[in-house]
Amino acid sequence: MLVSVIIPTHNKAERLRLTLTALLDQDIGRSNFEVVIAADGCTDATADEVRAFEGDLTIRYLESPQLGQSGARNLAARSATGQILTFIDDDVLLSPNYLRCGSEIVRDDPNCVARARVYTLRYARPFKDPERGILFDGTRALASDSPLRKMLISSDQIRTQWSELAARGTHLGHFEATVDEIMARGPAALRWVGYSGSGVLIDRELFERMGGYDQAFGLNWGAEALELGYRLGQAGASFAQCNEARSLHLDHPRSAAMATFEASFDKFFARYQDPDILKVKALIEPGLVGIQQGAN
Repeated sequence: MLVSVIIPTHNKAERLRLTLTALLDQDIGRSNFEVVIAADGCTDATADEVRAFEGDLTIRYLESPQLGQSGARNLAARSATGQILTFIDDDVLLSPNYLRCGSEIVRDDPNCVARARVYTLRYARPFKDPERGILFDGTRALASDSPLRKMLISSDQIRTQWSELAARGTHLGHFEATVDEIMARGPAALRWVGYSGSGVLIDRELFERMGGYDQAFGLNWGAEALELGYRLGQAGASFAQCNEARSLHLDHPRSAAMATFEASFDKFFARYQDPDILKVKALIEPGLVGIQQGAN
């Protein structure tokens, strides 16, 4: 197996269904990749949604008590068989060329981490199920005449109308715009911010040599992926952006984002005492404030 796609997930069954749908038509060919899903303390219908893809995708499904992003990713990585590990979130849609473009970069230079831009589908934010129109309160679906129906994202649309869907995903969130600027124009010392959990490809041996993700972050979100990126940068790894590929993030509410962001970055900085970490935090933080206020 060339590529292992690793997806940690926690109670996002409906969005995970769309993420898996986007993998069905990867132009690398289904025989060249597997999907390893770490169900991290899931109590919803995640297992049922995944089961529907068995036979179409090579899937390994792992269940665990809630470990957090780092623990779930490490668990899945230990079970993966691919030469290249691809870490993605459970609410992103990869373009059909994503795995091919990224894996070509890593195969050419196993010391290079590959990524692509992440565009935010902001209109998906109200929906727990962006395909069926079920809102996050879980108690009501959209009325047949609701104007929000034009914002729904169907599995068929992902598979047969990708170009039209991608054309609707033109918004770079604050964090992604910051990463994009650093990747394009530097400073070079901060290029480790290119290690984003929304979609990175890394050589398996390099990942294992670095010891994987630091599970001490627990359930705190914000710096767990960047901390691994920082270690990779310190060890001499490079970071490249595949401009031909993209992913679309299905936006959602983040009511606890700031609290866990602060805790994770405090841990990150305390470990290394590197002023660059505080620079990155200062660059990212305004975007999280915007998210909480519904502006980003």
